[in-house]
Amino acid sequence: MRIVLYFLSTGLCLFLLNSCAGIAIGGAVSAFSIEAYEEARVHRTDLKL
Repeated sequence: MRIVLYFLSTGLCLFLLNSCAGIAIGGAVSAFSIEAYEEARVHRTDLKL
């Protein structure tokens, strides 16, 4: 029973860590995309963004 409890708690921890990492990566990609758009809009006026 103790081994099953350890296994389930480890699985839960891995799931939570992966979901938090996914949210962080999504936020970083979004922030970078917004910044890249602003830089392109300012420096490349011929693109009409």
